Amino acid sequence: MDKFFHWVKSNRFVSFVAVIAVLLLVFGAGMSAGYHRALFASDWGRNYYNNFYGGGPRSMPMMGFSDRGFMGMHGTVGTIIDISSSTISIKGQDNVEKSVVIDGDEVIKSGGGAIPVSDLKVGDSIAVIGGPNANGQIEAKFIRIFPAQKAVSPSPRK
Repeated sequence: MDKFFHWVKSNRFVSFVAVIAVLLLVFGAGMSAGYHRALFASDWGRNYYNNFYGGGPRSMPMMGFSDRGFMGMHGTVGTIIDISSSTISIKGQDNVEKSVVIDGDEVIKSGGGAIPVSDLKVGDSIAVIGGPNANGQIEAKFIRIFPAQKAVSPSPRK
């Protein structure tokens, strides 16, 4: 029995317990990181197709543009239907609403120059390029406002 207590008190036992504790902490940290990564992927994947692809065929290109080309870039083309302090709701050509997060770091261009977020208004036709977030929203990096389309009336024949 004395040998057992002597072994417990030795430095080797303390070192062994410390190594096991470190290994358990590293394993726990890895499990936690894996869990959070899987949770992010699950939430992001659940909203991905609804927000980026819309689930339907593309039609009626706006001024020669369609949002089909933005699929790999996480963007959209459409008309602004609502603006709040941190998001813009856009109705795409397939009648699917998409949410765009604005944080002040995005570049907004109209015509030849940059404009502030406050110049955006409901009814503007825009193209957005950005990245996805965990909620399936587009985090805008670049927004282009298209000029308003003018109604073209046929010219009278002579």
